[in-house]
Amino acid sequence: MARNVVIGTISAVYPENNTAKVLREDLGTITGELLILDRGDNWFPKVGQDVLCIFRSGNSNGYILGGI
Repeated sequence: MARNVVIGTISAVYPENNTAKVLREDLGTITGELLILDRGDNWFPKVGQDVLCIFRSGNSNGYILGGI
């Protein structure tokens, strides 16, 4: 299954859900809530931070892998 790796900017965070929304500059849209990968170091993104995300091809579901 193909994957799309995308750089985006955090537009909203939801710590209680361990999710965030990301501005996808490649599409000019804001995602729904994406799960944040648990890296084991308690990292959580901040609004305005650039992040690396991965999505399934043809699907808006994805994960935030970390900050860049």
